[in-house]
Amino acid sequence: ISHKMNNGISKLSSNLEGDLLKRSEKINNRIGFLLGLNEYRSLASQFSGQDLKNEINQSLRIFIEMLSFNANLSGVPLILIFEDLHWADQGSLESLSYIVNTLNLDQRRQKDSEHHCFFIFDYREDFSLPKMIHNMEGFSTINLEPLNAIDCHEMSKHFIEELIIPDEVVGTLLEYSKGNPFFI
Repeated sequence: ISHKMNNGISKLSSNLEGDLLKRSEKINNRIGFLLGLNEYRSLASQFSGQDLKNEINQSLRIFIEMLSFNANLSGVPLILIFEDLHWADQGSLESLSYIVNTLNLDQRRQKDSEHHCFFIFDYREDFSLPKMIHNMEGFSTINLEPLNAIDCHEMSKHFIEELIIPDEVVGTLLEYSKGNPFFI
């Protein structure tokens, strides 16, 4: 697995230039550690807890910048989708906040072109998104309402084309799914 990871990172690095290329050279062992690969476990003994966390966060940010740079070569932004953010643990949310708020930091410091990346966060309405993410430039919220009975019926008809679906069945679907299309 580590061979594939190293080849993949090497392939991503092949198009890089300048400072991003230089920064990309140190991420292999940190990403390997994060993936739980045995040959990278010694990394934990090289850094204290907070320093290890910082090293991993920086490596994840550089990795995302590498992905973004390569996507941008094709004229499109990198789109990253984080689903069910409400299930994320505190450490993951802190890492995500760090990445979102420091992405392109080095390019901004050097007044270099930024790597365009578009984040989509999916979470329940009762979840409190970390302020660092909520306050990022260009952040906006789109609230998705649960499906109503008509929507539920239409979606059911789409999947069961030739059957007539009684209103009682639609009502039961709506009651158990709470309007969540994933459960219909």
